[in-house]
Amino acid sequence: MNQKTTNLKQYAAAFFFPMVILMAVFARMHFYPFGENSILVWDMNWQYVSYFSWLSRVLKETSLDSFFYSFSMSYGDSTAGLLGYYLLSPFNIILLFFQTADLPVGIFIVTILKLSSCGLTMYLYLSKWLSKEGKDLLLFSTCYALMAYNIAQMSNLMWIDAVILLPLVALGIYEWVNKKKILLFVLSLGAAAAINFYTGYMLCGFAAIDLMAEIILRQDRLHIKMILREYVKGLGCILLAVLLAGFSLIPVYYEISGSRMSASSFKETLTALFHLDSRIWELPGKLCLGTYNETELRSGLPNLYAGCLVSLLFLDYFAGLHAKTVKRAEKTVDAIVCGIFMLSMVSTGLNMVWHGFAEANGSPYRYTFLISFWMIRIAAKRYKELDAIFEQEGQAAEKKKRIAQKLIAGIFITAVVCIAFYQYQKDGSDYLTKKSVVLTCGILACWCILIRLKKYSPPKYSKAVVCFMFPMLALELGMNMKLDISHF
Repeated sequence: MNQKTTNLKQYAAAFFFPMVILMAVFARMHFYPFGENSILVWDMNWQYVSYFSWLSRVLKETSLDSFFYSFSMSYGDSTAGLLGYYLLSPFNIILLFFQTADLPVGIFIVTILKLSSCGLTMYLYLSKWLSKEGKDLLLFSTCYALMAYNIAQMSNLMWIDAVILLPLVALGIYEWVNKKKILLFVLSLGAAAAINFYTGYMLCGFAAIDLMAEIILRQDRLHIKMILREYVKGLGCILLAVLLAGFSLIPVYYEISGSRMSASSFKETLTALFHLDSRIWELPGKLCLGTYNETELRSGLPNLYAGCLVSLLFLDYFAGLHAKTVKRAEKTVDAIVCGIFMLSMVSTGLNMVWHGFAEANGSPYRYTFLISFWMIRIAAKRYKELDAIFEQEGQAAEKKKRIAQKLIAGIFITAVVCIAFYQYQKDGSDYLTKKSVVLTCGILACWCILIRLKKYSPPKYSKAVVCFMFPMLALELGMNMKLDISHF
């Protein structure tokens, strides 16, 4: 079997593995078309069905409405804002094949395809960025496809396109910095801005951060002038992407300049910069399974959960264990980016910056998919390092030092779990239940055992351990999905 065929199989698996998990959970919970329950809740029920129905009618039937103007809205109005926020996703073409009465089936299919596409693009990014092919990376691409953010936003499908494009934007930045290939960077970011100006704005912010990180890591020494020169060129690429999306952004700008943008305030954002959210101590609890409900949808905390394997490896990366396997500069850059995201969640003002200098009305922390992406990226990198780490353990290093490092990592990870449990005991949180904490601890223990088995098993059995990780992951992500959806 040649390498090209193998790669195609891996890409297919990255797409279909999340799909199988989704279909299994929907079938188990008797969701339409497997039963009478429906994913048409909240905004999907109140807004999207009407918008999708209007789009289908305009494109398939002759009516007074046009693609750019509707007489259905009050006494007639422009649809630029409606298109630029809700309806420019290429996936919406699928809905044209369904009559209005059958739209729930079309929306179900689009939901499945969008979340599965997240797995595909993430696998593509990780395989290129880590220079590693293999089924191991499917663990992390699947975590990305079925992370808590995606499950929570199934009722806001227009935001998922940005989640699909994010890995392509990150890959484009990587290729531009290292190979000076500009096409993927500009086209993927331009597409994100054109499809949805709101999440496109967030991706531009992320691109500015990731661009600086990649440029710094590419330098052997810290040459400030060279870094700034490259960074300005990279910002030019971001500007070019925005200009390419101008056909969508300019009409949308004039459409919303008198509504949403009037609520945006640079002065209020600056005033709120030093106003800290006291709920920051609850964030470890959001790494647990099933921590999303109606309260969280309206005014909750970020949906950080992306799988216990991701949490375990992410925390281990920063715990100092086997630090020699990672360059100090690389870990420092990763820590700084994580610090920026942490401050964004803590500072009310920075949180407003990510939301276009305005407070989010429901579904707060809408940029959380960027944080989850960064966590998964670090976890995948840590997983790749495991072989080197295990070899290091086999060398004649100081035994006491190894034990101390493991102890520090264990204490660090245990502390996060304890804080989550303490928060539950303290305020009887309605989103964090005893069941969630116990399930999370049990799954974390299982992942620790599987990782250690991978180390100590002979090569033949080590592959079997990796194969066992996939049903383990499917069970975990499926349980989280079921717990989250059951709240609605």
